Amino acid sequence: MLPQLLEAQQAWNHIVNLPQENTINDMMLIPGTNKLVAVCAGSTVMYSTDMGENWELQFNPAGLNNYANLKSVYFLNANTGFISTSNALILKTTNGGSSWTQVYSGVPAISFNDFHFIDNNLGYACGNHGWIIKTTDAGQTWDYLSSSVIEHLLEIEFISDTKGFILTGSEEYLLETIDAGETWQAKTLSPALDVSEMYDLQFVNDTTGFIFGQHSSMSDSYGKVYKTTDAGITWIEVLDEAGVNQGSMAFADEMHGFITFHRWLELGICYTSDGGSTWQSTQIPAQFYWFDINSALYISPDIALAAGYCSLLIKSNNGGINWMQLSQNTFEFPVENVQFVNPSIGFATDSHELRGVAGKNLWKTSDAGQSWEINRTLWGDGGCFHFPDETNGFAASAHLYYDVFTFYRTNDCGEKWEEITFTKGFIMPADIRFYDLQSGFIAGDKIIKTIDGGNTWDVVYTGSANYLRIFYQSADDVVIIGEHSLIFSSDNGSSWTARGINNAWPVNDAWMKEDGTIFIAFGDDISWSNDLGLTWNASVLESSNPIEFKSLFFSSHAIGYAAGHGNFETMLKTIDGGLTWNALEIPATSPLNSVYFLDDLHGFAFGKLGMVLETHTGGLVGVDTPIQANANVYFNIYPNPFTNLTTIEPLTQDHLGTMEFEIFSMAGKLIMSGEITDQNQSHTISTENMPQGIYLLRLRTQTWPGQTTKLIKY
Repeated sequence: MLPQLLEAQQAWNHIVNLPQENTINDMMLIPGTNKLVAVCAGSTVMYSTDMGENWELQFNPAGLNNYANLKSVYFLNANTGFISTSNALILKTTNGGSSWTQVYSGVPAISFNDFHFIDNNLGYACGNHGWIIKTTDAGQTWDYLSSSVIEHLLEIEFISDTKGFILTGSEEYLLETIDAGETWQAKTLSPALDVSEMYDLQFVNDTTGFIFGQHSSMSDSYGKVYKTTDAGITWIEVLDEAGVNQGSMAFADEMHGFITFHRWLELGICYTSDGGSTWQSTQIPAQFYWFDINSALYISPDIALAAGYCSLLIKSNNGGINWMQLSQNTFEFPVENVQFVNPSIGFATDSHELRGVAGKNLWKTSDAGQSWEINRTLWGDGGCFHFPDETNGFAASAHLYYDVFTFYRTNDCGEKWEEITFTKGFIMPADIRFYDLQSGFIAGDKIIKTIDGGNTWDVVYTGSANYLRIFYQSADDVVIIGEHSLIFSSDNGSSWTARGINNAWPVNDAWMKEDGTIFIAFGDDISWSNDLGLTWNASVLESSNPIEFKSLFFSSHAIGYAAGHGNFETMLKTIDGGLTWNALEIPATSPLNSVYFLDDLHGFAFGKLGMVLETHTGGLVGVDTPIQANANVYFNIYPNPFTNLTTIEPLTQDHLGTMEFEIFSMAGKLIMSGEITDQNQSHTISTENMPQGIYLLRLRTQTWPGQTTKLIKY
């Protein structure tokens, strides 16, 4: 019995922010299919074949980097589709979205907002600053077409093969064509619309259409819907909704439609079933009150979707009357600091202003990070926390305006917190660390210290830098890392030695290992020092794409992680103690703000938009041990681990024909391949150009399923 192939485990899984975390900008049902497509910020495309219940993700279409904002999507038929970006690129697919190519690159300031095709070849795209482009070859090439206006062009609607309209940013006119888009003229709206901003235009047949906009003044704001029944000659107001300042619109037919709107602390939906004569408000999931909706869509007369900020996705199964949540979202904002006090219980702070009031939420999980709830709010500016053991915790925040800071402490794992407010010696807290329950420091624009559990604090150091991270080596030995310098003390803060960190960028994060080696991340570099900052050494980053690092974490002496934001990569891993770092493949494109591991394999990555990813394989594709009928192995691989050369040695004289070897990354990417014609002889493979890391070597023939071995290159 020949060995079975090893099976790979997924390296990372979303546990918060499903289906993903980036803002959804546009969506549609692909003609002739049951497949939904949505385009998002963060170079992300989403596909669903079950009416939006589940989604598959596609990242970096046409090789776009993680910063690409995919603005609009349009499918001409089941196979041919287009995506526009906010920097004037147009992508095309001819295989239903399986792959994309770039077919147009325009002026970077132009964002194309909508597409429309009259037939299989003739189509248009409209964008900001009056831009219209035209294609006559199914979108393979595009040419500029003058519109004679400078207003933003928001949406194209054709009501026949020759007559169409473009919604402009002006309340005074639409653009109209009567020659299939060859020329466009400003058509004055009659009567003039009482709006200051346009949102949406939709015709449901060749005579009936709707415009959604907003009237805004210093004292009030109203959402307005206007209706035409004479192909745009006249428009009448059918809705005047107070407080509306953003929205989208969708109509299933001339009678049934809905608008979404956003106003202060409320996300709302109004629907009509009589062509706009009357409107009713409907309840939507309360947690979305701070979100904007960018796209509204009817899949059928009964099924409607609305999507927007932070992957907001809601669905109605009765035409827009009632709505349910499809997306899962716990954190809306970046998670900055994380600490688990045991494998089940952890805490984290987010980073935002709470609806105009400064503060940070302290979150708690009791189920190993699968769900999170707000534990308390750290009011004011800054905000940090630390648990020296499983039950006792400390936190600090500041009120800049009142020149005070607040110290918090708990002795029951966050069930109750005591607050002490100090008006002496204001500090902007960035980090807090206690060696025991009495002695601790807070670092910020200065260093303060307590020796009585936080009842009193004294300023012990004032430098020229903002200080970010505190590390204890012992009760007396303390090291504090700042943006441009570090300080250390061997007498528990009574005296300090300062050393500059000579780097152009401010330090974003730091880590001190148990042997005293300090690592700092600044800009797209990582450096280390084993002499308290007297000399610094640059780590080797085996990545062709720079990452702006935000977080460092070592799960053990040898294994560490560095996370941030980059064009294509957002996390690196080291397995040699930080000397070299290799990229990990992450199933997300948004920035990573924090990384935390409970051990070398089990960890979390926290994203800019509240995303949380979990791994049980150390961020690599895990490998299960195969079940085999016998222990026969046909080839020995040595040395393993290795540096640049490894050898395949036959253990049997069986002739299996020409054999292929393939080396894959742990994420499944093919790195190298070749053939071995004589299986009775040892064969040496050179991996000099491969970065350090863990790989899979697969050996197979046309008649033999193969043997797969894990390789480790140092």
